[in-house]
Amino acid sequence: MGAKTAILAYIDGNAGQQLGRSERLTVEVARQLVNRIHPDRPAEQLPDATLADEVWPSDDHTYVAAFAGVYLVCDQRFAVERPSQLAPHLFDLAAGRRVLLHTMHSGSDALAIGVWEAGQLRRALGVRSGTVVENVGPLLPFEAPYWRHHDADGETTSVPIRPLDLGEAALRAWFGFALEGEISRNQIDPDDIPVYGFRTADPTGAEQATRQALLEQFRRTHTLRRYSMGPDGTLVEIIDA
Repeated sequence: MGAKTAILAYIDGNAGQQLGRSERLTVEVARQLVNRIHPDRPAEQLPDATLADEVWPSDDHTYVAAFAGVYLVCDQRFAVERPSQLAPHLFDLAAGRRVLLHTMHSGSDALAIGVWEAGQLRRALGVRSGTVVENVGPLLPFEAPYWRHHDADGETTSVPIRPLDLGEAALRAWFGFALEGEISRNQIDPDDIPVYGFRTADPTGAEQATRQALLEQFRRTHTLRRYSMGPDGTLVEIIDA
């Protein structure tokens, strides 16, 4: 699986029934939400895109699927390991709506899902590289089949399931679409869902500098290996002289 997501959703009703099917709200409504999410970053409008392409936007970009009753805000800044670490002001924007966090990354086998109701955290699960880093609240209905034969209480530290499989189940249950596998007759195609785009870069440059520093640190501490195809069809590591 190669799926990545970073979605914060504000839901009033059933997102699977409203996403792409209820009235699409204006770009100014989406901009106002983005301005409140990132009050210190000017929102410069980008061309519209589709949800399928922007569930994991590029750095400094924010995309919004805005329909009556449901907002899906996509931004890499939401990709936290522990849902409880999300900034408190994000819940001040809910105005009574249910808030859902969905972020997963195939490269690190990571998943984080969170549910807030009336501003209170009801469920948080954070998994990374085979370890549970946060586990708060009772299982959600779609989780049960994945944990049926395993202990999923607060003492769990190992992951007996594939986090990305659970992540796809969460997408289907919450939003009515998935990124991997076949699209069922009743399932939404995220390629059909338009999103408004905004560039939301830090005007001070501090966020970009921090991101670059972390990248350089990663490069110093991780050896990148290169391979070529051998004559027998196997991969052979390239060793520089």
